[in-house]
Amino acid sequence: MIAFINIVSQAGSAFKRKEYTTVLLELERAFELASEMDFTELDELLYNALYDAYEMSALIAQLAVFEKNEFLKIALGDMKAALNAFISKEGGTVADLKLAMPSFILLLQGMSGAVHYLQRQKKRMDTFPPELSFEITKDGFLKIFAWSEETPNKIADIAKLKAEFELLYEKEKQSKNYFLETAANLEENEQYEDCLSLLDQAMTEHESLRGECFIIQGNICLKLKKYEEAVDAFMKARVLGEPKHRMSH
Repeated sequence: MIAFINIVSQAGSAFKRKEYTTVLLELERAFELASEMDFTELDELLYNALYDAYEMSALIAQLAVFEKNEFLKIALGDMKAALNAFISKEGGTVADLKLAMPSFILLLQGMSGAVHYLQRQKKRMDTFPPELSFEITKDGFLKIFAWSEETPNKIADIAKLKAEFELLYEKEKQSKNYFLETAANLEENEQYEDCLSLLDQAMTEHESLRGECFIIQGNICLKLKKYEEAVDAFMKARVLGEPKHRMSH
């Protein structure tokens, strides 16, 4: 239960930064964990985490890139109904919640596949009108509609997309670790200019590293006595959700 709550919290932080790919991956992981949990009742913390996860998913699903078909409406509607039942006079059951989870998890997997597909095509998911749109079906397929003549419409198997994108996600994480480890070594060896250049590259290639990079950038500016630049970097890190205590050097 604690692991589920922590994963949803991480997804919430990514949601504030509009890192929707990370949000969906984390929520998918959280609900796959929840589907295996042997819980017989909900406490307030678990309920709040479940509802937060549902709300993030529902808000992302409102984006124009997702076709509002019957499956999407049912998957979200059943999850919301199961959660709302717990705060109604009649009260809900865990069985209702578990019954709603398989469709909800499939929806998350399809949405995750869609945002990864957009990443690979170097397209934004919040463009309106969208260049590509996606329909997630109850039988586990992701229909990809191209609103131009350049890309033909496709139908992809969600399970296969999930496996493919998980592999890409692991490679991306390895790439991120490379940037952070190299930056740490350059800073430790006082190769500050090289480190600042690497940080710029890291932020260009991995938007999710921006907060971490701004903290390192701020620390280096302090060492170089560039105080105004240090404050600016720390402020940017704060805006991106990095905790204040990490900037108390």
